[in-house]
Amino acid sequence: MSDFSILLLLVVLAVAYRFLKLKKKDSQATKKVAEKEEVFNENPNSATLLRSEEYIERMRRFNNRCYKNLTGQDRINHYGEEGELLVLGHCELVGKSAVYSNVGLAHEGEKCELDILALCKYGLVHVEVKNFSGSYCPADDCTCYRPEKWQKEWKGQTNVLRSPVVQAERSREILADALPSIINESLPIFSVIVFTNGTFKLSRVAEDRIVMCSAETFQEVFDEFVNGRNPEFSEKIDPVGAAKFMAKLKGNDLYPAFYAPETFRCYR
Repeated sequence: MSDFSILLLLVVLAVAYRFLKLKKKDSQATKKVAEKEEVFNENPNSATLLRSEEYIERMRRFNNRCYKNLTGQDRINHYGEEGELLVLGHCELVGKSAVYSNVGLAHEGEKCELDILALCKYGLVHVEVKNFSGSYCPADDCTCYRPEKWQKEWKGQTNVLRSPVVQAERSREILADALPSIINESLPIFSVIVFTNGTFKLSRVAEDRIVMCSAETFQEVFDEFVNGRNPEFSEKIDPVGAAKFMAKLKGNDLYPAFYAPETFRCYR
């Protein structure tokens, strides 16, 4: 083989090598882009959440208490807050709302405290969080349909308590009555009670006043409302009304624990 032929062969091999190397790089780059897109598409409902310093500090304090040996009432309070933070965490995963916690409300002599209140495009989601443990049923002097009291058998004793549905319904009524004085208009209100203790069981109770669910299923319920898939709450509210509501709460030193800024852009 002549020197010229050898030189020509080397040139061809060099060009082929550079071509294959560039093609491999392009393939790797395309793969990385595809992986990034796949990661992004895994959570299409994700949104930038702004969290308040108070909410962040609350989570930090709770985390610190997890490493302490709590007893008595401190232990009960700890588990109660654990349930509420668990539900707030589900609200964060759904996003698309401004979420307040422990909202005190007083109107015409009536008072209540809302564990969680979320404002979204379709209205308000009022959440009551309960850390009930054990098995409950209607009290002996109540019917199974909409019982005003529940009872629980524990250590050979019957403990009777007011149905949490009664409390949640009263809180919803106070909120509904107060809205016209807050923003001069009404908003749809969806109420739900979340039972966060895994041992909770309820039997022979028929309720249609308030939705009840476990912590495991709450996110699905919340997502349904926030995204307008609940047929009873499928019409978007006026964003001006939403802005008035947030401004009024701010005027009373009530700020969201977290909220998604893009939720309340003008969409009409």
